[in-house]
Amino acid sequence: MLNTALASRKAIYEFGMVSLCANYHSEYMWKEYARNGTGFVIEFDMTLLGNAGMVRPIQYTDDKVQYFTDLTAAAFYRKKTAWSFEVEWRLV
Repeated sequence: MLNTALASRKAIYEFGMVSLCANYHSEYMWKEYARNGTGFVIEFDMTLLGNAGMVRPIQYTDDKVQYFTDLTAAAFYRKKTAWSFEVEWRLV
């Protein structure tokens, strides 16, 4: 299991990740990720990006990732249900 954990950490450093939020009205997101509200919004048509396979929505679940069976690209598109308010999409 240690080798698998190390492999997953290595994969994180070898791949880039862009996180996007579908809810630009969220005060929390502005405070947490946009220098306390001093950032700006760039709008993307997610239907075009999603259909091209470039960006995928996060699947929110409380199921744990099983490293031996779930260590695929899908593992990078999962987060705990507690974060579902972020309405996140990712490009990995």
